[in-house]
Amino acid sequence: MGRDAKVPFIRHDFQIEEWKAVARVLVLVWKRAGYFPVQLAAPFLEEVLYGSAVSSCKDGFLQYVSDQERQILLRALDDIDSVEMETLLDLLDVHECHQGSVYKPMCFLLAFVLYILIITVNLTLILTVIMEKSLHEPMYIFLSNLCVNSLYGTIGFYPKFLLDLQADTHTITYSWCITQAYVIYTSVMCEITLLTVMSYDRYVAICRPLQYHSILTPHAVLKLLVVAWAYPLLTSVASVILTLRIPICGSHIRKLFCDNPSILKLGCSLAIANQVWSMLLITAYCIQFVLILISYARIVQVCISSSEGRTKFAKTCVPHILVIAIFIMTTLFDVSYSWVGSENLPISVRNALAIQFLILPPLSNPITYGLQLPQIRKAVFRQGCKHKMCHQR
Repeated sequence: MGRDAKVPFIRHDFQIEEWKAVARVLVLVWKRAGYFPVQLAAPFLEEVLYGSAVSSCKDGFLQYVSDQERQILLRALDDIDSVEMETLLDLLDVHECHQGSVYKPMCFLLAFVLYILIITVNLTLILTVIMEKSLHEPMYIFLSNLCVNSLYGTIGFYPKFLLDLQADTHTITYSWCITQAYVIYTSVMCEITLLTVMSYDRYVAICRPLQYHSILTPHAVLKLLVVAWAYPLLTSVASVILTLRIPICGSHIRKLFCDNPSILKLGCSLAIANQVWSMLLITAYCIQFVLILISYARIVQVCISSSEGRTKFAKTCVPHILVIAIFIMTTLFDVSYSWVGSENLPISVRNALAIQFLILPPLSNPITYGLQLPQIRKAVFRQGCKHKMCHQR
């Protein structure tokens, strides 16, 4: 601890065997290299040599933190009421200065059940589309890809989150942090491109029904899916390359998962190129949202002219609009976390806002389509009945 002290990885709850192992390392280095690490923090040396720390760890910790954090801690030590509790708890949480939460087992159980539920509902819809020949249509193929993307995105968050709930320290390597950010945000971008493709499919089906099968041929569907997946995955590679060139000076991600803005905040220099590239990507995806709006504006114009059109719109387009609305809402939550005065919000609220797009869309997409689309609903029941009959036999 301290600005000039080099401390090996140790924990306050080390038992006698761990301390003996640390001592063996010190002795071995002294015998072979004639070197003893005099720059080790005093509390650490006192613990190793005398079995207890004589000097105050408080002074060392105050030297370790930043000037702004030091002022907050000193004010809190002088008068606890002079510091906002949320500010103090945020600071202590960043440096892992907290006791294990009694709510961790309950949070782990809820997160585990939620993740299993997400996997179950999405896999059910995917397998139903695969096994039912009547669902081998563009609309349902695009829908199954949307569910595959939900599984892809959530695998970047939930396994690590569940491990963190079982651990006392929440750490991640830089390479895995970059990987997690890539998986989560390519999933978000893939969802936008897939929703754009699905809106185009509905536009052709309702506004140009006689030409539907000549426009959306199997080859055209394949090309649309390749573009919908390849475009986000490849453009995000450029974002990763730009991020990797920035040297890192910090180590604390103040979020439940890694994302590009949080990683760039740890950089030693300004990331101008990253900001320009991000603005270009945001512009491209805003254009896709405009295309979705134009498609549905045209669909509404066509549908309101006849009762048959209104029925078709209610059955096939309303679920799609609900999915888009949920996705936009949850994405805006995450944007508000990153950009719009998030530091003024309590950390619990910030974390809740940040993970909404990892909860609601993956869970609501297959449920919304499954409940609203009669073909999907009937196919799921049919497959369930077949499985039950086979099991009884």
